[in-house]
Amino acid sequence: MSSSINYAIFNGYLDMSAQGAVAVTGLIENTSLTNLNLGSNRLGADGTDSLAEALTLNSNLLSLNLWLNQLGDAGASSLALALTQNSSLSHLDLSCNRIGDEGASSLAGALKHNSSLTCLNLGINQLGTSGAESLAEALTLNSSLASLDLGDNQLGDTGASFFAHALTQNSSLSNLSLGLNRLGAISADSLAKAFIQNSSLLSLNLEGNQLGDAGTSSLALALAQNSSLTFLNLESNQLGDAGASSLALALTQNSSLLSLNLKNNQLGDAGTTSVALALTQNTNLTNLNLESNQFGDAGATSLAGTLTLNSSLTRLNLRFNQLGASGAASVAEALTQNPNLTHLDLGGDQLGAEGASLLGRIQSLLDRNRHNKTARRLSLEALCARFFAKLVFESYSPENKSAVYHHIWKHSAMPNELRFGERNVFTVDWSIFLRSVADAGLDLKKGVELLLQHEGKSLRYARYVTTV
Repeated sequence: MSSSINYAIFNGYLDMSAQGAVAVTGLIENTSLTNLNLGSNRLGADGTDSLAEALTLNSNLLSLNLWLNQLGDAGASSLALALTQNSSLSHLDLSCNRIGDEGASSLAGALKHNSSLTCLNLGINQLGTSGAESLAEALTLNSSLASLDLGDNQLGDTGASFFAHALTQNSSLSNLSLGLNRLGAISADSLAKAFIQNSSLLSLNLEGNQLGDAGTSSLALALAQNSSLTFLNLESNQLGDAGASSLALALTQNSSLLSLNLKNNQLGDAGTTSVALALTQNTNLTNLNLESNQFGDAGATSLAGTLTLNSSLTRLNLRFNQLGASGAASVAEALTQNPNLTHLDLGGDQLGAEGASLLGRIQSLLDRNRHNKTARRLSLEALCARFFAKLVFESYSPENKSAVYHHIWKHSAMPNELRFGERNVFTVDWSIFLRSVADAGLDLKKGVELLLQHEGKSLRYARYVTTV
């Protein structure tokens, strides 16, 4: 087989059995293969044995997708053994495989020794309390796993408490999904206490549980103190106005959360107004999903008032609520004063003919914001490019100048010539210039901030430049 293959997909096309899996193991022996997708076949435990054996000898494969393959506990155990010997695999998808507590326990044992796996998907399996305890214990020892998906299992409040305890000791996990696991207020309280201590978790998915207002209030108290979480999904959690008010208070104190999903809950006008008022003080949230709640024109009018003051929100989803023409008119008027919102969804609301007539105006204002945002980014890039030209010819040591030149020639064809002041300056594509300077080991952010200070610009723009 050609040694140039690096990605192979047999996703449900072969419907292979154990015999087919034996044949595919030859791919794993390929020294250049890094990604293998065998999802939705019929490997079963026997077929997985063959793959697992090949994995113990492989040092190149980075990603293996085995979703929907009837692996069961036996197949999971075979893979677990391979993981104790394999040192290259970083992504493993075992979702939809009827793996129970026994298989989870085997995988947990492997995680205690494996130091290469960073992403593990065990969603839509049959893990219960015992499996949760084993995996949680492994997290207290493992220092490489960054993403763990346990959605749609049977963890319950007890299982969640094990993971909450693990989060107080683990410092590598950044993405955790516990959606659809029958978690209630008790789970929320356990997780909330962990958030106060944990500083590595960036994303938490709790959709489809039963946290209610009480559980949400517990999370909100922790969110007010947490400074690392950037994404929180509370979709479909029986959250009402009281819970929304608790979250609103947290938003006035939290400085890290970027995205909040409150879709398919029970927020009325009061809860929505609480969130809206909080956003007049919050300066970091960029994405808010309020789809499929129960607020109408009063809630929409409150959000519209927020849009005239808030400078961070760029995406707002208001689909399938009870907004009428009055609410849509308020939002449209607010957008005339808001330069930041670029995406707004009002689909499925009760706008009527009058409200629908405003959609064109709303879309025009959103298009304006998108255009201006692009123009600002390009303007800032030009400013940075000017900075680098100055830095190369006025500030760099001869060694640094030489390093940048070397990487520019390495990454691009003959650059164009541009006159800068009294000097002739080589200029190249912006991305190549950035890459060249980074390869030379130079400090982009510090340089940008120095230039902006010199030109009297706000340092807020300097922070923005480093993220565009």
